[in-house]
Amino acid sequence: MFVNCDQALEIARAQIKQPEVQRNLANPSWSDASLGQPVLVEDVFKAPSYWIVPLLIQEQVAGFVRILGTGKITAIGTFVEIRNS
Repeated sequence: MFVNCDQALEIARAQIKQPEVQRNLANPSWSDASLGQPVLVEDVFKAPSYWIVPLLIQEQVAGFVRILGTGKITAIGTFVEIRNS
């Protein structure tokens, strides 16, 4: 069974609250992060493949949680801004 949007959101929420995840995320303000609307990603045959749940800080996307249809988290990523001097 493929997890639905609400389940993906709850899985992501539970994961980002884990202390070991909080320590490993690059941004010190992750404790203030919220989750955006999950996006279903389809494969080339239009079959559901996985969910991407945006991580938001102050209404801006700062990272993501990728969740397979089984509910397994395969990646948590963060975005950083690179400024040219």
